[in-house]
Amino acid sequence: MRRFGLVMLYTLLAACGSFASKPVYAPADEKNPLGHAVTEIGGNEYWVTFRADQQMDSREVEDYAFQRASELAVEKKKAGFDLVDQKCGEETLSWNVPEHRGNYIQAGDAYSGKPITETVIPSYTHEKDFLFCRLRIKLLDQL
Repeated sequence: MRRFGLVMLYTLLAACGSFASKPVYAPADEKNPLGHAVTEIGGNEYWVTFRADQQMDSREVEDYAFQRASELAVEKKKAGFDLVDQKCGEETLSWNVPEHRGNYIQAGDAYSGKPITETVIPSYTHEKDFLFCRLRIKLLDQL
């Protein structure tokens, strides 16, 4: 296990400060798997994951994961964290998109008084390759 202390924590935050302005550094959610996610395991242990598209460098993906781990330690008022496990690489995610309706207007329809054309978009499975870095950390009360 590698130990990261408060000094390292603030150094990481300062070094990564320029990354924070990029729009990809945001929480992931059900609709958008890109970004960071934290899952509590128990006993002060967490999975911290950062996922990005392949336009980003793998080293940058790892840096973002460590940035989020550092932020989590600060949020939880801990002195730092131990790195218990780390896995970084590529993964393919797939998710189902349910059937939904879409509207479109053909040229001239908006002014002609004709109704807007409605179309049904059938359900489908979307699949995409991502870069990821997943850290298992243990938050520390003291160093």
